[in-house]
Amino acid sequence: MSDLCSNNQRFDLRLMINILLEEQLIDSLVAFELQKKNDISSFEELVEDIHVNLKKGQDIDIKQIYDIIAKERIAPGNYHLVTIKTVSKLKSLIGKWNSPANGQMKISNVLEDIRLKSLTLSQGEFYYFNGKSLDPLAKGRYAYKLLIRDQLVILINLNRGIAYRTIWKEK
Repeated sequence: MSDLCSNNQRFDLRLMINILLEEQLIDSLVAFELQKKNDISSFEELVEDIHVNLKKGQDIDIKQIYDIIAKERIAPGNYHLVTIKTVSKLKSLIGKWNSPANGQMKISNVLEDIRLKSLTLSQGEFYYFNGKSLDPLAKGRYAYKLLIRDQLVILINLNRGIAYRTIWKEK
């Protein structure tokens, strides 16, 4: 059974529409029509309503993506699908990286670690912290989370509340 059904969260249609748009499973016209509806309360009802022909297994991926994004409390519009061909593209997702404090990684190490874990699909959750913080319990001012589950690789900017599903296509 999907986390979507078991975590007692209310189904967020706007978030699901954002995911379906980013994954190019619906177009903007279908998204506009769906946003007008208030009676869709589950993924299954949504699929029935729009008659999306998802490839076998792809509906599970969409559910899994939704479950992860909803659990991380990512707002609709803050989920993006990104193809990464170079490490500089990954760096653009992370943005500014201050000089590391004790126990923190340099940006070059972070980029290489994320690249290797993503390409080898090392299952798990990995955190990256950067910047000094006045709070002694905090590990840094900026925090990133790399989630790898099955074939999904999602990088989350925890400070900005933005999630990127990354597809790696190195040259």
